[in-house]
Amino acid sequence: MQDYLDWSAPLLLTLPYLPDSLRDRLEHAAMARATLVADLHRVFPTVINAQLIEQARVEARLRRSQ
Repeated sequence: MQDYLDWSAPLLLTLPYLPDSLRDRLEHAAMARATLVADLHRVFPTVINAQLIEQARVEARLRRSQ
């Protein structure tokens, strides 16, 4: 079940009413799917660790440029 939640993390981050502690954990789990984070980051209602999300966006740009 935890693997599924980690895989779904970028999608779950679009939910509006998550506690900050859960949102932070999901942001870290979402790094495994950087391209999806890059696609969805504009609809995240709030971001706890903006540097981490930016890191995922940069990784996605690098992956897509290859």
